Formats: sequence, C-alpha cells, structure tokens
Amino acid sequence: MTKQKYRHPYPFFIYYADKVALDTLKQFDLVVLEPDLYHDVHPLKNMTLAYLSIGEIHPTRPYFQEIEESSLLLGPHNVYDSHYVSLKDDKWLEHLTDSIIPEIIAKGFTGLMLDTVDSLLMSHSPSEVITLINKLKHAFPDLYLMQNRGFVIMDETDVDAFLLESTLSDLNSHGEFAKVDPIELKRDLTKAYYSVDYWDLSDRLGIDSLYTQAYALGYIPYVTSRDLTQRPSYSSDPLSISPPFEHLRKDKRQQKALLESF
Repeated sequence: MTKQKYRHPYPFFIYYADKVALDTLKQFDLVVLEPDLYHDVHPLKNMTLAYLSIGEIHPTRPYFQEIEESSLLLGPHNVYDSHYVSLKDDKWLEHLTDSIIPEIIAKGFTGLMLDTVDSLLMSHSPSEVITLINKLKHAFPDLYLMQNRGFVIMDETDVDAFLLESTLSDLNSHGEFAKVDPIELKRDLTKAYYSVDYWDLSDRLGIDSLYTQAYALGYIPYVTSRDLTQRPSYSSDPLSISPPFEHLRKDKRQQKALLESF
C-alpha cells in the first residue's frame, strides 16, 4: 500500500514549464511536473508527480520513435499533434514498465499523474484500460498514482487520487470561459479528488466562485491558466472553504507568500 495512501496533500501545483526553481516548488505539498523539463527532483521532499500521457504520445517525447516503430500508434489527434496509442499485446505496458516509468523514477519523482485516460477509452474497452492502470500500480506499488478523468472506470482503478480536469468550467462555443454542470461521482472516501479548472486569471469573482463550488463538492481545487504555465491563483475569500475542509484554512496564510515567491 502506498505510504501516503490516506493523505491528501495541499496546496498543490500543476506546472508544465521549466521557469520555477526547486526552492519555490518545495513550498507545495504536491506538484505535478513535466519530467522532460525537470530532470532531477531529488532535492524536493514533497510529493512530486510526473506528467505521463498513457493514451496519446507527442512526437517530442524521447520515446516516440520507438513506439512508432513498435506499430502502437493508431493515428493523429484531430486538434493536437499527438498520436493515439494502442494497448494491443501489452507492448505499450511493457514500454511503460520497462523503460519509461523507471526513467521517471530515476529523476526522483514519487508518483505519476496519468493523463489522456479518456483517449484510451475512445478506442479500447473499459476493462482493457482498467487492466493497464491496475498493472501499473501492481508493478510500482510505492508510486502515488493520480488518474485524470476516466469517470466510467473510477470505481475499478487502483489509484491513490483522481484529477477532475475541466469539470466545473470549460470554453464555450465563442471560446470564452464558462461554468458547466458538475458531474455526478460515486466517491471513494479513501481517495483524494483534486480538481483543476481554467479561467481568466484577472477575474477574481469568477475564480472565487469556482473555488466555492469545488469545496462544496468535496474537491481539493486549483484554478489556473489553460496552458498550465502560470503561477497559481487561489480564492481571495478564505470563507469559501466549506466545513469538511476547515483544515485548509491555514493555507490561506501561505498563499500570499507562495504567490510572492514567483
């Protein structure tokens, strides 16, 4: 069992650039980083999760050519430059367990944020995707695994936390940020439910509203820019924290210092 199975680290920070120093990152209890940009996070004593796309692979990944030569690419994404990946014959699982994840661990990461789970579900059965994720947990039981979305399989994946991306806000048909109706979740109280939503960072009222809604739903929230390369944005109203998250009030005192450190 993961040592920190029942701990819900907060504040957390998802960051996909490379301009923030380790001394600043250590102020967050949990960080999700790009392992191709941060090559040594051993000095960090907090929980460090490496971004890992398990349903799509971008040509910039160092292992893209090897996966392409293994005939595991299904075709390009119609918006991004990434390619969908196939789970046939466990070859993708072997690449993950034999080289990709061990190389991430060697950089000092203590967990993984598993992205593009929904992409796998578009071309594979739920049982195939569940099997992949659970085999990863079996192969690396000490890694903290956070699953991004994949709502239809949440009841059956052996992960430590879920990331609910864009479940409270999304872009509307005019390309503007807008609130959306939250999804109905069957909750496992032993697991953490983090949320990340994107919003105009100059709109304090909108940000406060998202935090209030997320806390009310029992999420551990984070609101940021869509490219995930900006400094964190927190609620400006500590009273937005609902009673189950009373222990997070102390973090309001830390947030000003966190923002000033950027």
